[in-house]
Amino acid sequence: MLMAAVWLVAGPARAQPLVAASGVTSGAEEDVGGWVVVPENPAPQSTLMFIPPRGAGVPEGQVIPVRALVSTPLFAAAQRGRVFLVFEAAQAKAFRGEGQPKPRGVFSISSERAAQGNWEFLPPDRLDVHPSLGGEGTVTGLGATADELFALRRMPDGVPMLDVLTHEGWSPVLLPSPWTKRAPESVMLVGSGPGIGLATVGAASIEWWVGTRPESSTEALPTLTDEGVPESAAGGAVALAPMVWKRSVLTLPSELRDVSDLRVTTAGRWLVVGGAAGGTWKGWAWSLSGAGEAGSPPIRLADVAVPDAPAGVVGLSGGTAGDRVVLIMPPGIENRDPRRRIEVAELSAGTGRELYRGPVAMKSTVGPKDYAVVGVALVMAIAMVLGIVINPSRAAVSLPDQCSIAEPLRRVVASLIDLTVGVFIVARVMRVDLGGVGDLSWWMSLDGQWALVSLLGVMILQGAVLEGMLGRTLGKSLTGCLVVDVQPGAQDEPRPAGVLRALVRNAVKWGVPPLGLTGLLDAGGRGRPDQFAGSAVVTVDAADDEGDE
Repeated sequence: MLMAAVWLVAGPARAQPLVAASGVTSGAEEDVGGWVVVPENPAPQSTLMFIPPRGAGVPEGQVIPVRALVSTPLFAAAQRGRVFLVFEAAQAKAFRGEGQPKPRGVFSISSERAAQGNWEFLPPDRLDVHPSLGGEGTVTGLGATADELFALRRMPDGVPMLDVLTHEGWSPVLLPSPWTKRAPESVMLVGSGPGIGLATVGAASIEWWVGTRPESSTEALPTLTDEGVPESAAGGAVALAPMVWKRSVLTLPSELRDVSDLRVTTAGRWLVVGGAAGGTWKGWAWSLSGAGEAGSPPIRLADVAVPDAPAGVVGLSGGTAGDRVVLIMPPGIENRDPRRRIEVAELSAGTGRELYRGPVAMKSTVGPKDYAVVGVALVMAIAMVLGIVINPSRAAVSLPDQCSIAEPLRRVVASLIDLTVGVFIVARVMRVDLGGVGDLSWWMSLDGQWALVSLLGVMILQGAVLEGMLGRTLGKSLTGCLVVDVQPGAQDEPRPAGVLRALVRNAVKWGVPPLGLTGLLDAGGRGRPDQFAGSAVVTVDAADDEGDE
């Protein structure tokens, strides 16, 4: 994450194109963000960034670094809050055999709103894995609808192939019927809410096809588990999935006819076509109907001066700010000024006017929970050092009559019972599934670490109140233990140490676990928690009680 921030502030320009993905959704009222992958140095490393939907509390130009990637994906496609990435296969020995095309890896990560205007990206420490895309041909595009993911490949014989991801793996779908006789040489795959789009750019027009699948054939996208690919994804002939196509022919504005690197994307309910020529990005937007057909006349978008480095174009859907076209522009290739940063231009897809132009506004993914976890860890580290360095008073202790120091095993069992109670309390309050609590990887996530901090607080408070007032917690009651005051002086009856001393005892015991374990190694049976608090964990001698009677 720090490397990405440094690149944005002072990194030199790069010639690699930015991989961008516009978020698509089924409803015009939904607001979803977009994604862009910025190549890093050294290649092929890159950084995945999230462009949050604009609206209240989200300033223009804001982007959020999400993940450092070991390689740059071929293409990306966004669906609601999730982005899918397709990578070229690694040159592994297992795929070097003759006639063994290397499948492409398909991964994803999702964005979710968190408290106080923050975002969380899940999974927190990895990417979700999906069935691999076939290795035959050349991948020319990745696109998503509101419910499905599509990939476009140019096969070795030059024929395009469109695949959709289902629970059976990747399955080919029917292309527009005119293409069965003569397929276009250049096709762009464009994701949109109404359906998947195919765009071919001619000398004076754009042929726009939007395809929808029958509702009965749509399925949720599968995610691989440790077992690997679905059993039904085994080899064999697969029938073409049904597809219904609708065609629109759009007249290409004259100023776009000389653009060599023309790109087609969507921004909510708008089809955006644009490209850079002569240092200026020019674009036009056509409205999309509920069925995905493009209507005329188009709206001209404001011209944007762009550097000579390739830019990324991302469409933002919906939100209180409306549909937007966002241009992510790294510094020019010849610009070596370390003070230059990535710039952002935002245009309204509905009016065409420029809404923002300036440097990117970086938003850290570190939120209040992260700071709280780090702060607690630092406090625990400092407390452990002080607990080791500071030698509490070794003054003589006075055990109450008929009491003896509790055995280590008895104290350990009591603590485990109390800890189990605390876990149930935290799981109940934070609404965490107990199955997740038993997963070690969950505790390593940000939510798990925050739950761990909450658990420590619960253990300290319950121990302070119960031991300070009653002398025992549930675990100590079940194991016959008692926390008593051992300050010098005659004590006929065992008495609790008091809330303040019990708070000190439990703060050291649970707040600094290594110091809490010293009681098991201390020759006198009293570790640092009891030594600092002037207390001891004892058991009452039942035999002496009977003798007194």
